[in-house]
Amino acid sequence: RVSTRRSSGLSVTASITETSGPVSICVGFFGEGPANLEIFCASIKTPDRMRAKIGKYIAPHPACRWPLTANIMDPVRVTLVCSGPNHLLQTVRWFVASQAQSGLTVSRIKNKFLLPESEVQDGYRDVTINVVFEDESGLKIIGEIQVQDRKLHDLKYCMHKLYKVKRANNPNSIT
Repeated sequence: RVSTRRSSGLSVTASITETSGPVSICVGFFGEGPANLEIFCASIKTPDRMRAKIGKYIAPHPACRWPLTANIMDPVRVTLVCSGPNHLLQTVRWFVASQAQSGLTVSRIKNKFLLPESEVQDGYRDVTINVVFEDESGLKIIGEIQVQDRKLHDLKYCMHKLYKVKRANNPNSIT
């Protein structure tokens, strides 16, 4: 499928060239020419994982306010892997500039490259965009788009099993 979006002088055209399970490889046309852009679709967050995440926000956490589910910003999520920092920035700018055309309203951008080391889990950095999608009937859902640099994505992939062990409450909860 081919789609082209133009906003604020930025033109990004993507054509899906290969699909393998949850991964699609696209060719995006950025300011300096074509480059691969990988799309990883994650499974929907499970109710058990959402309950565990909500548990982090009970008192005395500063985000403890009703409803605690408001702290779940990623029930549906996707990762976009860019071929370098410049493409990462262009991709984030595209989402912000094309909100009206895409139907995805940006509700928050978290740039982990700007955070101090003490606030970055295991030293990992990316840019996270939380978006709200609304269908024709008015039903809304919030989701997360993680925009990552290729080298950091590969590192995160290697570290993911350790992350699961680290967040587990007991050995039986490790999947």
